[in-house]
Amino acid sequence: MSYTDVAGTDIASVRANIPDHIVDDAAHFTDEDLTVFLAQSGGDPVLAAAVALETWATTIAMGEHNITLGDYREDTKGRSAALLARAKALREGISSAPAFAIAQGHAGPGSPQWDTIVVNRALRGELG
Repeated sequence: MSYTDVAGTDIASVRANIPDHIVDDAAHFTDEDLTVFLAQSGGDPVLAAAVALETWATTIAMGEHNITLGDYREDTKGRSAALLARAKALREGISSAPAFAIAQGHAGPGSPQWDTIVVNRALRGELG
C-alpha cells in the first residue's frame, strides 16, 4: 500500500481536492485506491476526488452516532454530510465548466470528430 503526493501527478491532484494527507503514519486512501477512482472517473482527477469523498462519507456514515449521557453529548452525524457537500461542489464545478473546455480534449485536431467539425464548418461557409 503506497502513498504518493508528488505534484503534477493525477494522484496528487485527487489528494489536493480531498482532506487525505498522512496523519498518524497513514492516509485514508492508498495510491491504489485513488488509481481505481481515477479509472472509474475516466481519468478525471476532480471527478475521482468526488468519488473518493463519496466513498469516504459512506464509510463514516456507517459509524455515525448521536450519544447523550447526562451532560455528555457526542454527535458525529455531520461529518459525512461535510464530505458529501464537498463532493457535490466538485461535481457542480465540472458540470458548469464551459462546453468547449470539456469537448476540447475529445474533439481536438487529430481526433475523428475534428474532421467532421471542419467539414461541417466548410459546408456552412464558415471557413475562408
